[in-house]
Amino acid sequence: MPNPILVLSGGADDTGTAVEDLESRLVEANSTWQITRYSGIEHGFTVFDTPAYDEWVDHRSWNEMSTFLMEVFNEIEYGSEPPIVDIDYHVADSDSEIATAVERMSMSNDTDMVATVAVETIMYDDNGFALEGYLAMPMEGEGDDNQLYPAVIIVPDWDGVDGPTGYEAERAVMMAKEGPYVAMVADIYGTEYTSVEEFDMKIKLSTKYRSDPDLFVGRIQAAINMLIDHPNVDTTQIFVAGYCLGGTGTIDYAFSNSTFEGVKAVVPIHGGLAPLRSIQSSDVEPYILILSGGVDDAHGNTTELEMHLDSTDATWEISRYSNAQHGFTKWGTAAYQEMADSRSWSSMMSLFRDLTAISDNTPTMTDANDGEAMVVDGTDSSSESSSGKNDDEAMGVEGTDSSESSSGKILLHGISTVVVAAAAATMLL
Repeated sequence: MPNPILVLSGGADDTGTAVEDLESRLVEANSTWQITRYSGIEHGFTVFDTPAYDEWVDHRSWNEMSTFLMEVFNEIEYGSEPPIVDIDYHVADSDSEIATAVERMSMSNDTDMVATVAVETIMYDDNGFALEGYLAMPMEGEGDDNQLYPAVIIVPDWDGVDGPTGYEAERAVMMAKEGPYVAMVADIYGTEYTSVEEFDMKIKLSTKYRSDPDLFVGRIQAAINMLIDHPNVDTTQIFVAGYCLGGTGTIDYAFSNSTFEGVKAVVPIHGGLAPLRSIQSSDVEPYILILSGGVDDAHGNTTELEMHLDSTDATWEISRYSNAQHGFTKWGTAAYQEMADSRSWSSMMSLFRDLTAISDNTPTMTDANDGEAMVVDGTDSSSESSSGKNDDEAMGVEGTDSSESSSGKILLHGISTVVVAAAAATMLL
């Protein structure tokens, strides 16, 4: 990857039009880039002991830079693979089947060959309208009502929920395994249209929900209600992520009057954000993380989107990835792009960890890379945390021997030299 460029910019520093101009120039230069923007943040947000310093954005931008440099120096590789049924996860239709799988796991000495996540079909409804979702659950917590997990709702693209082994269910498995989280694929279309193949029907159904935000939000809330009633869900830590059409729904949910207080963040991933969605309430509680492709028309105009978000009291973060098309995370398609898939996944999962840590009243800088690079506790750690290891495994990453070269040491000493000279990366601070 020649001369990759990372731009980290405050929303109250560089104007949206200036960033658009920069993006156009990078496209003309055929560069590989990522631009990430943070709402309300002024120039110098990483400079300690200044009025502009922002601890949260300092942490978030440091995490983006850390993973970026790890890829530049070949410590990790981009790309992911879908989980494999009966190896990574088990599809169960009843509690008895899950119990059997858990029992089989506990008796096995080869944990690599036994699924650690169960996917169960969940029948539920929205005011009598029949729905079919899929719940991915870490099997270590199944049956133990004292074990609580943060939870994620996944709102599907215009194909529908697509079954317990479909794309969104596979992403739910990855979340359940990596978090660990309880992850549920939310049904929007209903049991009659769980898997939509005809193009005309996709247009019809997606248009129906795009044009009726209240209906869309109601479908999402019905799934959230299912998680609220689940004995293993920490109802104070719920996240909503959506792909394509589902990304539209996540924004509708954030802008609605009926957002559940336990929803801490919404994440549209290559979401349909144009035209701009209707704002029902300017009191936007969930953190908004937007992950979009640099050549995805569904994203719309970034300047207009930022102004729309700023017309509310939302806290937002927007990342755009060069040459990434609509649907850049979907395996086996022409749109799939390894860099955008990996970096968007890393950004989303790190946000979930960060917000969970805040809810637990623990330090925000708890990621393995952050802890080593920023030496939060004043000491250098030679061990790798389990959360850092899970991130690498989930995204198909190959790491280097930390005893030979620590990413923390690389980042701690001569950062500006490393970024500009060695990586040709750029930080706009």
